Amino acid sequence: MRKMLRWLVLLAVTLVAAGCGLGKGQVPAPQVKAAVLTPQAQVSVYLDGTLSMQGYANFPTDSGYAVALKSIEQALNVTWKESAVNYYRFGDETKPLSRAEFLQASTPGFYHDNETKLQDVIATLQPQRLNVLVTDLFQTDQDVQAVITAVNDRFLREHKMVALLGMTSRFNGRVYDIGNEGAQFPYQTTDDPASY
Repeated sequence: MRKMLRWLVLLAVTLVAAGCGLGKGQVPAPQVKAAVLTPQAQVSVYLDGTLSMQGYANFPTDSGYAVALKSIEQALNVTWKESAVNYYRFGDETKPLSRAEFLQASTPGFYHDNETKLQDVIATLQPQRLNVLVTDLFQTDQDVQAVITAVNDRFLREHKMVALLGMTSRFNGRVYDIGNEGAQFPYQTTDDPASY
């Protein structure tokens, strides 16, 4: 027992001595640069106008999705004194939107395109702007690798930040592009958030 105690004490002293070091080879603490909030934001908001998004807007009252769309503009106004916002709708092609057209995104008629091709949208984003993409991530031909490659090429290789935020919302529409055959089926959530 005594012999075991000596070994434990010796081991503890050795670990403490090794951990403390002699001041050689110590790495200085990194300098932290605080982010500077600019008085004005340059923002581009891109809305997915494809049919797979239609079910999020197919309600007589606001769904979580419709509330989130309105919250984008509110968040910009609260965060920055001034924000220059450009709105776009993407799908078969990318088109600029007026603010009035952007507000129509909470209605089912806004969503009628067939092709998503997120990689094409990502390739046109301007890294010096705050870019907000609103999408369900249903990619044309389920080509998720094309999206990952586009994000890497446009942002990550340049050490730019990217954030992906997910949310739940009611849905009443068709789910598209399922499996190798591209099957589709109708789906409607219930009042239970677990069905979202």
